[in-house]
Amino acid sequence: MGEYLVKRLLLAIPTVIGVVTLVFFAIHLAPGDPVALMIPPDLPAGIREEREAAIRARYGFDKPLHVQYLTYLGNIARLDLGRSLRTNARIIDELPQRFVNTLQLGILAMMVSTTLGVTLGVISAVKRGTWIDNATMFGALFGVSIPNFWFGLLLMLGVGLYWGVLPPSGFNGSILTWEGFRHAILPAITLGTGSAAILARFARSSVLDVIVQDYVRTARAKGLAERVVVLRHVLKNALIPIITLLGLQFGAVLSGAVVTETVFAWPGVGRYLITGINGRDFPVVQGTVIFIAIGFVLINLVTDLLYAYIDPRVRFR
Repeated sequence: MGEYLVKRLLLAIPTVIGVVTLVFFAIHLAPGDPVALMIPPDLPAGIREEREAAIRARYGFDKPLHVQYLTYLGNIARLDLGRSLRTNARIIDELPQRFVNTLQLGILAMMVSTTLGVTLGVISAVKRGTWIDNATMFGALFGVSIPNFWFGLLLMLGVGLYWGVLPPSGFNGSILTWEGFRHAILPAITLGTGSAAILARFARSSVLDVIVQDYVRTARAKGLAERVVVLRHVLKNALIPIITLLGLQFGAVLSGAVVTETVFAWPGVGRYLITGINGRDFPVVQGTVIFIAIGFVLINLVTDLLYAYIDPRVRFR
């Protein structure tokens, strides 16, 4: 298992470096000048040029692009993601609390999607060909098709504003408190619905592959109750591919949080990224994307290790 872990870690390093490289050059080659946006437009030309030169020298924008890139790699190795062009705050200090907020929302959304998706997928497979199966798959298709922001706005308008059952936006604190949990319900449902639909379809397919196996027929022939057959023999063996998808879906949930956090004014990494993009804040965008990319790599690593633990054959491939 240790050798497998080392192998996966070594494979993760080039992925992170590739993301850093892609993000760095994509942002710096994009049109627009963030330095020009930082200076009041009504300044005299001479003062404006001096101010621009000072800002470029301060942030290293006056150096060649390849020098900036190598400097940035060195800074990342020292866990220095730079400072915001807008607030001058250290990005590495800004991200942890925002990441905790995003992680809380992501965990709650995954609880919604896993519980709903796997349960409906198993029921749909067991009731294959019935109206229950058809209704479940239609609902899954609907869940995959609707955009997150549209569904979130519907929940906000209906449940939050019209009925006033739950807070429509905002968050401050922890989902472990009642008030924090109430604020997290609508964005978690919004974020988890699409993943639940995908999981339902995948779980149905996985269960159908297992349910026709000989050992399942043998278990039924022994007179075991259908509930015991499904939970003990079918679901246990159908979980391996589902766990792999769960890891991928958790990454997708974190990326989907960019839109959901903006809609619900959730103070997470996604909203921080959108603020940086709107303000042409290069360091914020770079640091946030790299932070998210490392999170993706770690999630995939944990998924691979869990997969290898459940199915030892994976370690020897």
